[in-house]
Amino acid sequence: MVEGEDAEDGMMSSRSPTRMEEYKAFQEAQRRASGKLKIGDQFYLLDSLWYRKWEEAARNGENGRREPVDNYRLLGDSLELGEDLQENVDFIIVGPESWRLLLEWYDGGPELRREVIYNGIENVIEIYKLNLKIKFQGEFLTKRNVSKSWTLDELKAKIFIDYPMLNSEDYEICFYDSSTRIPGSLTLHQGQITSESTLQIQPRNGLNGFQDNDDDSLQPTLEDYKNNKHSGLTGLQNLGFTCFMNSALQCLSNTVSLTEFFLSGKYEKEINVDNPIGRQGNLARVYATVLRHIWRAEERSYAPRSLKYQLGHYAPQFHGYTQQDAQELMAFLMDGLHEDLNRIMNKPVVEAVEGGRNEPDDLVAEKAWKNHKLRNDSIIVDLFHGQYKSTVICPTCEKVSVTFDPFMYLTLPLPARVEKTIEVTFVPLPIPNAGKQTPIKYAMKYIPNTTKMRELKHYVAEKTGRNPSKLVIAVKLIYNRLDSRMAFLDNDALKEDFSQLTVMAYEVTEEVSAITGSAYNSIVDDDEEDDGEDKLIMVEILQSFSGEEIRHVTMPHLFTVRRSQCTGRRVTREVLERIANYFDFEEFEKGGPKEGELERPFELKFAKKALHIAYPAVKEDVNPESDEVLDATRTCSKTTVFVEWNSALEAFSDCWNYADSLGKNLVEDESIYRLKNEKQEVTLDECIKFWEKEETLTEQNAWYCPECKEHKLASKSLQMWRMPEFLVIHLKRFSYTTWNRNKVDVYVDFPLTGLNMKPFLPSGSAFQENVYDLYAVSNHMGGLGGGHYTAYAISPWKDQQWYAFDDSIVTEINSASTVKSSSAYVLFIAVDNVTLCEATASKELGEGRVKTEVVMLDFTNKVLG
Repeated sequence: MVEGEDAEDGMMSSRSPTRMEEYKAFQEAQRRASGKLKIGDQFYLLDSLWYRKWEEAARNGENGRREPVDNYRLLGDSLELGEDLQENVDFIIVGPESWRLLLEWYDGGPELRREVIYNGIENVIEIYKLNLKIKFQGEFLTKRNVSKSWTLDELKAKIFIDYPMLNSEDYEICFYDSSTRIPGSLTLHQGQITSESTLQIQPRNGLNGFQDNDDDSLQPTLEDYKNNKHSGLTGLQNLGFTCFMNSALQCLSNTVSLTEFFLSGKYEKEINVDNPIGRQGNLARVYATVLRHIWRAEERSYAPRSLKYQLGHYAPQFHGYTQQDAQELMAFLMDGLHEDLNRIMNKPVVEAVEGGRNEPDDLVAEKAWKNHKLRNDSIIVDLFHGQYKSTVICPTCEKVSVTFDPFMYLTLPLPARVEKTIEVTFVPLPIPNAGKQTPIKYAMKYIPNTTKMRELKHYVAEKTGRNPSKLVIAVKLIYNRLDSRMAFLDNDALKEDFSQLTVMAYEVTEEVSAITGSAYNSIVDDDEEDDGEDKLIMVEILQSFSGEEIRHVTMPHLFTVRRSQCTGRRVTREVLERIANYFDFEEFEKGGPKEGELERPFELKFAKKALHIAYPAVKEDVNPESDEVLDATRTCSKTTVFVEWNSALEAFSDCWNYADSLGKNLVEDESIYRLKNEKQEVTLDECIKFWEKEETLTEQNAWYCPECKEHKLASKSLQMWRMPEFLVIHLKRFSYTTWNRNKVDVYVDFPLTGLNMKPFLPSGSAFQENVYDLYAVSNHMGGLGGGHYTAYAISPWKDQQWYAFDDSIVTEINSASTVKSSSAYVLFIAVDNVTLCEATASKELGEGRVKTEVVMLDFTNKVLG
């Protein structure tokens, strides 16, 4: 409707309403539509960009040219709703009255009508319908948008109406991508049907509902998968920070026995829909769908949206699109598959089993294992579950408690290396008229809290040929954007975090033993009285650009001077000698100062009042020609001189060498390269031994002694007992404390084949002969809270060829040694006769299977040192 026309329904007066009147009427209509959602209610999508422009015009009282409603920005190439659109970002939802008013006032479109459906939990507006592919006897026929609220029977009826040449007596409708029979009364949402699903129309074969995988002639057989040279090499699309999920899925996909179990369709008969702590088979079904896409090899990459949705639905931490932990997802998925496929329908109550000094371990372990079998029996237990022994001893009464607990994966803490590497930059004394004095950076190994500062001094002195007594070691800290220098005495120990801080070694004119005090972070230290003694004081040079917040704009400097010699002239000389390394005074003087400009490109000021570095200093000007001792130095052992550069001068940028001023052109000693490239590594055996090592419990995890009737800081040790066919090892690279978050990038050396677990099992164990081969690795590269996940894996049935999986990209690895890196995060190993052979998924380990809900073997109390 153009401006000036009457409203057809008489709602508006003979004149066209103003935009503000329209806006108020629209808001009132929206208010009336904001009640409780009812199934079948209709709503409409409106482009948020058009709406915001219209709203802004209404609020500003604009009544100019009227643009038609434009929803075309919301459509994709196929003129269907574009992918991944977000409410209140790309579109808003409007009620039917609101939409009618907009069309009356502005016309336009297209209409994007959506209905309210029940999703199994609540009534929701169905933004995205399913876009199903329809095939007729294996050939592509068409695509059709359908509502997730339709039942399977309703969908069948609509299809037969669309294709009257077909009839329900001769043809059956089934889903190629789902292998589970469901009643026709269930909705597509309840049946876990997604847009990745393909609808098949084919001659009736006696089936009702979804096809049974074993009898589905359209599904590849297990032999088909094995004989296809591209099977298992399909990438997984990154849906938005989902590389963690893709990495875990590719590792599990190449677990041969588990994949055979799903691809053969055997899992369908073991789905437990009645398990109260399961997911009614939903995780198992959607995981099977992902595996079929990976192993059919009909596409280069597949988007596992359905699995992502299910994971987010059952575990809120995986909802949305933020980076998560691949190991945590893997653990949740494996436990979810276990409960979905648990063969135990009614779990009996069992008593905890505990041994001690007088009970034989093998009998206690066997009883504990059988108790768990009574409650847990699934393919996950068959393949992945083992058992470990835990021994706790009371320090008071020496009561011994022995328990045998199940595990699905091992979390191994990484033993921290005692030695750290510290880098120290040596700043030599300026030599007048000798040109630039280039700083040199060295590296040294040290033991935190043990190595003394004097050892670092002697190391630098040996490297440089200087007197160690004339070196001042200072560490750079950041405090409110100021560089705070902490100077140290000879007996001070090097701290652990020094390896991550900037450490300087300044050469000074006199031996520094006369300087009092140790660590400091103040502008001035003037706690002393003027006793008339001619003490040696330390002066820090803090440089900044005038008119800006005080901060270092150069590498830091300091010098020492006797109180009696701390004059304006001496301070100026010390400053000039140091800044001559990066400011060309000769070039500056050629132009000469302009009218009204200072003779020097900076001003010097001296801190004269004791203030913490976080506060502005009270300064006094320094007269560069004065031979009088500065008053502020009479009561301090440390102070600061400020160099305020006038960077606005015309010649400044031509004379200032930024790289030299920041110390970027320093020389690196060979020790930097040598120690940087020295491989920091531990072996997998060392990690297991560290996990086994006896520890004393802390107050947070104290053990309750039944004899002493109180909690005790008991000793605790662990030992492997029963080994699974497939062992998943989580290398604990991430540590979190109240004050610190850290990732350990140490290289863990693990064998590709022939990992012998005999040294870690009790003598006489039936599992001592288990030798494992590596078949997959989940990698994490980068830092905390982000980074990127990839995977390496041996693809089953392909002659032990390794492949790299990086989201959508799958490439062949030329050298198997590539899989060993400091990025390795989760290792997947299998008994050496399993990786390439056709091991059956139904094989039982020992006498049975283990309960997963009791414990996930995560020994986080073995904190890194």
